[in-house]
Amino acid sequence: MAGGKRRAECENGEAAEETHYSIQHKQSSTNDPSVEIISENEEVESCFNHDFEYVDGHRVKTQFAPLLRAVFNKYGDISRGNNVKSSKLVSIFLERICHVYERVEQADLTRAEIQGMLSELRLFERRKLKVRWIVERLEYKSIEFMEKDLEAYGRQVCSLQRKISSIRAQLLEMHKARNDQTEANRSEAVRRSTRSRKKPDWHKAFCFLYDT
Repeated sequence: MAGGKRRAECENGEAAEETHYSIQHKQSSTNDPSVEIISENEEVESCFNHDFEYVDGHRVKTQFAPLLRAVFNKYGDISRGNNVKSSKLVSIFLERICHVYERVEQADLTRAEIQGMLSELRLFERRKLKVRWIVERLEYKSIEFMEKDLEAYGRQVCSLQRKISSIRAQLLEMHKARNDQTEANRSEAVRRSTRSRKKPDWHKAFCFLYDT
């Protein structure tokens, strides 16, 4: 009985907003392994499986509370002035921001993770949450990836240019050898033709002597 009451508290008044976020989140980041899909059923189940604390009036999972307090101490309440209708959805967003922050601090981020987290954070920005500070950190990491790509592509270009130069030199050498051989063949043909024209016509000469 008590369990049913707690389930109803999780669902009433907020299910539609949570479902909306779940759909948006799933469409934008299904292919991104760094993003956890938040579904309505998962949020209802979390009422039973997680401990919660309040941080400046926001009810969040205990595991995120210390980090959220540290964020609030440094940047203030980053949710102030948001346009989210559901207070519980704001808490979900804050938890997601904490999750992203934890991943940003790790060194094994992939390009796909960075792009997925940036997409999620920009959704929060559209909801007027103040996450520019973490967006900038992710954009910096994204720039680092791009610079490494540029350096790698530059090395590939240099390697290709060397190969192109080598192939071009070989082709020039082959064309030169072929032209030289063609010219030699032509010269030999001319010499043979010239020698043929200079030979005396012994048959005519013999006939002339015989007639006389």
